[in-house]
Amino acid sequence: MGRRCFVKEDQVVATGTILQWGPVWGGLLSTFRLMVVLGLVGLAVGLGNIRSATTGQLGTASLIWGVVITLLSFFVGGWIAGRATSHPGKSFTGFMVGSVVWALGVTLAVLFTAMGVGGAAGAALSIFGILAIAPAAGAVSAAQNAAIGTLIGLVLAYIACVVGAMAGANARGSVDDVRVR
Repeated sequence: MGRRCFVKEDQVVATGTILQWGPVWGGLLSTFRLMVVLGLVGLAVGLGNIRSATTGQLGTASLIWGVVITLLSFFVGGWIAGRATSHPGKSFTGFMVGSVVWALGVTLAVLFTAMGVGGAAGAALSIFGILAIAPAAGAVSAAQNAAIGTLIGLVLAYIACVVGAMAGANARGSVDDVRVR
């Protein structure tokens, strides 16, 4: 009987940088696209039921649908970004990519909203010559509730995006499965 030899194959893996902008932008664009599509679905369903629903029901349904859209869109966008990145580190890479997708998404959403709302409010106020407005009695508590709700929504969207990115990064094949010959 001859002597048996075993050869262990070594791997060569190009790691590159953890943060890759291609997957980040792909995840971000996917997030915004899904938000638009699901928003239009919600608008179509809501307008179809507008005659049979009360204002309170429509407001509650809009709030719930908005939360669902945001969480689902950021999860899917994060998953796409995590799945598309080529760095072999899985969980940390997903965490980093998901965090950047969320941060960039929130920044752009705030910027676009401020440009639209600020421009419209400024134009409306200049038309009527109003320079300063005193807040209504319940406006301060309503603004406080809105701020708290927005903070909770941002935290939940962040968690959804990071969990999605980590799931996407972990869905890739293991580095140990790659054989270089």
